[in-house]
Amino acid sequence: MPGGDSMMEERMSFLNEVEKRLDLPRGEKARVMAELESHWVEARDELIASGMDATLAEQQAGLRLGTPDDVAARLSAVHNSAT
Repeated sequence: MPGGDSMMEERMSFLNEVEKRLDLPRGEKARVMAELESHWVEARDELIASGMDATLAEQQAGLRLGTPDDVAARLSAVHNSAT
C-alpha cells in the first residue's frame, strides 16, 4: 500500500501518545490500548469497504477518534469511574 509505512507510523505515534496520557494500571492500560487500536483498524476497514482509498481511510479513522489528549481523558474517566 503506498504510504502504508507512514500511515502505520502515524497510528503508532497516536497510540503511544494516548498510552503516555492514560492513568491506568499497566494490565488494564494494555487491554485498553489493544481495544483502541482495534477500533482504529475497524473504522479504517469499514471506510475502505465503502470505497475510500486506504491511505485516506487510515487518516480518517484517526480523525474520528479525536486527539490523543481527548481520547486519553475519555478513556481514563470511563475506566477510573468503573473501579
